[in-house]
Amino acid sequence: MIPHLEGLARVFAASDRLFIRALEGADRDALLRRPGGAGNPMLWIAGHATRVRSQFVRSLGYEHMLEWADEFNRGGSSADDSRWPEVAVIIEAWTSIAVEFQTHLAALSEDELLGTTDSPSLDGTLLGGVSLLAFHDAYHVGQLGMLRANAGLSRLVG
Repeated sequence: MIPHLEGLARVFAASDRLFIRALEGADRDALLRRPGGAGNPMLWIAGHATRVRSQFVRSLGYEHMLEWADEFNRGGSSADDSRWPEVAVIIEAWTSIAVEFQTHLAALSEDELLGTTDSPSLDGTLLGGVSLLAFHDAYHVGQLGMLRANAGLSRLVG
């Protein structure tokens, strides 16, 4: 792995562990509880974060489709949570994507990483896209940790 990615790869590995831990032990009621009555619940956040990771892996040229991805579009929340997959399905997809993603990161050349991308990016480069994804993951894992605590479940860290 090229040096530009070593720190980010550790951030992704931590997000992978914490994402799964954040959802452990949460029953369907906790997963669907909307903060403030209208905010996105844990299950939506988990589905959305998984969807974004899947999209990023696809932007690298690898096939990874989620049949339920449209339920978790950016900036939205479906009122019909009965169409959302079970949390085990989301965790399975996240885990599968995480393995693919880490493999693809390790295979990137410096030229590829510093080249431009059409994907969302902090600076128009693929490295900026990877950095943005690391931020995105951490942001949503933090939300999951907060919602986990609000549901009366054990702390995510510490």
